[in-house]
Amino acid sequence: MPSFEFTVSDPTGEVRAGISEAPSREILERRLLEQGFAIQGLVKPVKDRRVYDGPGRIRQMEAASFWLQFSTLLDGGASLTYALDIAAAQSPNPKLRRVLRDVVSCVNSGSSLWMALQKHPKVFDAHTVGMLRAGEAGNDFRGAMRRFAEYQERQLALQRQIRLAALYLLTALFATLAALLVFRLTPLR
Repeated sequence: MPSFEFTVSDPTGEVRAGISEAPSREILERRLLEQGFAIQGLVKPVKDRRVYDGPGRIRQMEAASFWLQFSTLLDGGASLTYALDIAAAQSPNPKLRRVLRDVVSCVNSGSSLWMALQKHPKVFDAHTVGMLRAGEAGNDFRGAMRRFAEYQERQLALQRQIRLAALYLLTALFATLAALLVFRLTPLR
């Protein structure tokens, strides 16, 4: 999907610039108008600037750690860009660090956080982007971030429990099969 660069003004008159993906220029213009923006500048296509296209992956535990740290910084009163900068700098995964630095640059250029995250669908899924978009729209961004970080932690805990239960089941099954083989193959006298 092509990316387009645009300049808009919101209902308060504040001018914003950003980059967004859309199937066509007309669809993006319609989407921006529906969001209440007045288009100021020419919407023009730009090259795709995705940072994360290479091999490797970002583990869910690393992403959950980022969200927890990010929401804690926001709860502590840090600005959005400062919290993103700190979380990016402290990320142990170089791929996540690169993606977060790209997100910071997009936010600094006037794009909203959910729009910046939407450019990296391999890292930030639609659920993540949707929750952030709802938090921004509902004027409870910090609360939405805190709830999302808690959600991520609960998801990780549930996955650990499921893995442990599966491991227990496999161990019990293996022990039962071994016992059956030993007693079945050994003749009783």
